[in-house]
Amino acid sequence: MSEGKTYQEMRDDFVRRMWEYGRPPRPPAEVVEFPPKLSAEELWRRQAALDAAWQRTLDARAELDRDRAAGFHRAPGDPDYPGRRGY
Repeated sequence: MSEGKTYQEMRDDFVRRMWEYGRPPRPPAEVVEFPPKLSAEELWRRQAALDAAWQRTLDARAELDRDRAAGFHRAPGDPDYPGRRGY
């Protein structure tokens, strides 16, 4: 079937068959340049940003744990809702 056909002709046939099948082919992958080596200062800056984000995550987890320990319900009518009157 593919004897005497160029690569482009075989690809076009494949694309046509894929469209007939009902599934479009993926676009060709984009080749990107490998990033350059980073300086020590840039590595330190990025590590500091990662450390700060991780610390925020730990702080948020600690806050969630405090909220969970204090009580989970936070709506009017819930027994542990702040400011609830005893009715």
